Amino acid sequence: MHTNTGRELPGHLVALCGRAMAKDLNQRLATLGLSVGQWGALFSLSQNDGMTQTQLADALSVEQPSMASTLKRLEADGLIRRKPHLTDRRSSTIHLTARARKQLPSIVEQVHATNSHALKGLTRAEIGEFKRLLRVVISNASDPDPLLP
Repeated sequence: MHTNTGRELPGHLVALCGRAMAKDLNQRLATLGLSVGQWGALFSLSQNDGMTQTQLADALSVEQPSMASTLKRLEADGLIRRKPHLTDRRSSTIHLTARARKQLPSIVEQVHATNSHALKGLTRAEIGEFKRLLRVVISNASDPDPLLP
């Protein structure tokens, strides 16, 4: 028998944590004219410039229409540019602009501020253990459950 109420289930707590951190980060990024979704795309491109829209959507686990909207906004803001794909005429590669690269340190600073705020009061060891446990949960949740149809 499960003794946890719905509010104490780990999945619920992780979801609450994610929403609270996203809200905090959205407020911080708004001062730079950005959102959490845009941050994810910019960060992914900073690590692997020249990805396709499909690759970006897959890397960030978002649907294609959401990614298309995010990229349209980033392009309008002058933070990305598209180039024709070298081998696939139906596709394009996405690249950070000089403006985005210049703004990236300020963006990363806000991301670190959100994490510091959320993790205040925890020791380095506790933060390390928290991250280790989250990686286990993410791995478990990402694997197909053989009990599901």
